[in-house]
Amino acid sequence: LVITASQRTEQDSAGGHRIYEEIELRADKSIAKPEVVSF
Repeated sequence: LVITASQRTEQDSAGGHRIYEEIELRADKSIAKPEVVSF
């Protein structure tokens, strides 16, 4: 079982920040669950 998590923050044109979180769980097949949080 391989678990990888990555997080990056980008600044959009409006001056806000967006956080991209992606979690992948790999066992027999790859399962990706990306989440986008805007504030």
